[in-house]
Amino acid sequence: MIVLNAYTRILGISAAVLVLAAGAPPCAAQGSLATRDRLQADLARLERAGNRQAATLIRQRLEHGDFQSGDRILLRVDGEAQLSDTFTVGPARDITLLQIGAVSLDGLLHAELRQRLVTTLSRYLRDPVVTAQPLLTVLVEGEVARPGFYALAPSSR
Repeated sequence: MIVLNAYTRILGISAAVLVLAAGAPPCAAQGSLATRDRLQADLARLERAGNRQAATLIRQRLEHGDFQSGDRILLRVDGEAQLSDTFTVGPARDITLLQIGAVSLDGLLHAELRQRLVTTLSRYLRDPVVTAQPLLTVLVEGEVARPGFYALAPSSR
């Protein structure tokens, strides 16, 4: 048996499972790369349908964002080796970039990460080319060959 655990939060994959368990139809916004507009549309639909539990999950996600302390982000900035690495989200829901400082991720969705970093880095670099990939921590345990924690892209299966 394989057990997958979202580990640090109830969102993305685990929120989709909770919403399905609550009887709401699946929707694209439950995925971890949902946009704010899509989540707001789904929130309105769930509130009209009277599904308070699923609506509460989406409302919390919109308010607090997707990032939690301990999450990891794979960042690459073309031509900037010091800014290209895997960064860990700190207790204040931020990442610290060398020579830039703390970048707040509080209230930020996964889908908004790249634009936030481009906006922040544009203050210091001319037209930065940024690739940012939030990584989800997944626990695989049970009778498997290699149990343990794995960092996966949200789009991974």
